[in-house]
Amino acid sequence: MLDGCSPIAAPMDLADSATDPNGAQPSQKLLTIGELSTRSSIPVSTLYRWKRAGILPVIQIAGPGSKMMFEPDALERCSAARQSSHVFAINRKDNSSPDVDDSSTHVVGISDDSLELQEPQTLAAAHHQQLTNESEVHQTKKNEVVVGQYYKWKLFKRGSVFWADGRSNSTPVGRHTLRTSDRTEAIENLKQLDLRIAVQHGVAEPPPTDHGRSPSVTLAEGVELYLEHCRRPAVVGGITEKSLSRYKAVFDKAVPFLVGRNVTLWNQVSKSHLEAYAAWLDGESYAYATEFLELTTLKQLVNYLIDSERLPPTCKIKLPMAKPTDTDTYCYRPEEVSAMIAFCRMDPSLHWLADVIVALCCTGLRISELAGLRWTDVDFDANVITLIDETRSRRAKRTNSRSIKNRRTRSFPIHPDLRTVLDSLDRRGTDGRVVRAMKGGVLRPDNVRHFLVTRVIDSLREQFPSADDEIGFKNGRLHSFRHYFCSRCANSGIPEQLLMRWLGHRSSLMVQRYYHVFDKESQSQMQELDFIGESDAS
Repeated sequence: MLDGCSPIAAPMDLADSATDPNGAQPSQKLLTIGELSTRSSIPVSTLYRWKRAGILPVIQIAGPGSKMMFEPDALERCSAARQSSHVFAINRKDNSSPDVDDSSTHVVGISDDSLELQEPQTLAAAHHQQLTNESEVHQTKKNEVVVGQYYKWKLFKRGSVFWADGRSNSTPVGRHTLRTSDRTEAIENLKQLDLRIAVQHGVAEPPPTDHGRSPSVTLAEGVELYLEHCRRPAVVGGITEKSLSRYKAVFDKAVPFLVGRNVTLWNQVSKSHLEAYAAWLDGESYAYATEFLELTTLKQLVNYLIDSERLPPTCKIKLPMAKPTDTDTYCYRPEEVSAMIAFCRMDPSLHWLADVIVALCCTGLRISELAGLRWTDVDFDANVITLIDETRSRRAKRTNSRSIKNRRTRSFPIHPDLRTVLDSLDRRGTDGRVVRAMKGGVLRPDNVRHFLVTRVIDSLREQFPSADDEIGFKNGRLHSFRHYFCSRCANSGIPEQLLMRWLGHRSSLMVQRYYHVFDKESQSQMQELDFIGESDAS
């Protein structure tokens, strides 16, 4: 393991060589391990490991105390070993450390002959060949511990695919798929993963690229790199699991599309490919906002690969897009909301859904926020509900931590209609959730959507008809209640800034749209205008 090693400028010349006065071949001064460490700037502990691996054989043991000595060509051996891509050890005991004794660890090293004045590429090839040979011997071994140049990895299979688990390191580096069922290829991919993670954590410098050709990144590798980047801690810009799932869904569609057009590398992706992908999404009837998100995500991935110097700057895609400024989400009318609540109250199996509708109408909460609402969020004395974003708190490490979309904690007063519902609910649930599904189960957003559409909207659509090609009550969904809340507040004269605070927005095109619609000053001024003349009007 080459940890703690800093690069050396060039092989050091042997200034300590002693020359025979008669012109004979110079004799070279032997080095102690301490002198070798000083001359090569490599820690003694690393030299001991290389000695055990056979990379630095002991030339002579002499003097009192059985001191180890090395010939000066050990400096060149150190330089060559340092420039090799990786040195790996396959541990036969899962809980052993990288520094265990030879009796419990099989070290995959390099023979004496292969080390002698070879180029780094040749040395790396020798490492790979011996690693392959050793892999064949231990092919049936499960859960091996593989010690890389920078991290220790637990190698295991999930189904038929190899995975590497690096969570046991002092800096946990997660679990990663090696994307292959072939063990030799898995070890090779693990070597690359070990270096890549070390670069991301600032432990190692990025490897130099071949200036004769541009670096290339396969589609699968680029997606994995970008998703790993997105998983970084929130404090440095990492995203939530929900956002990560959205990104994965984008790549699940985009990558097969690109492969179908004979594109296998991100280097090959161009503006014309994204335009073709947008046309395909259009043909599949995706909404404008969805298309905007998908194309933006693909551009972000390419920009990340360029910023991390995995792609050349020439791969940057210039594709201006107009950000969506409006929405076609249907906004319920008061009579429609009243009819839905009354319909649910008449059916005992839908009482819980009536409570959900009242809560959404009186708060403007997203369904995921309502599903996660806890009794500890409700202050009955102050008549206030407070939603706390927990992505930056200690609770974030728990599985039930709450993440709010824009990561802003917010509070709002409890409306009397909502207070009536809250007072009627049972607070004895073990998980502390406020609103529960039928039979007291956990409120699942997808299930709520299904019940709303199939049991309520479909039942009332004839009462509130609209043309087939028009957006109407039949198109209403759970998010429509958030629009309803916004429209009622705007129409009732609630200050715009106060409403945005209740909703948790710094700015909101949705809020601005409803305030433009219900602006009393605009309505008043319109009534004062005379377009057709008094005589014509009469």
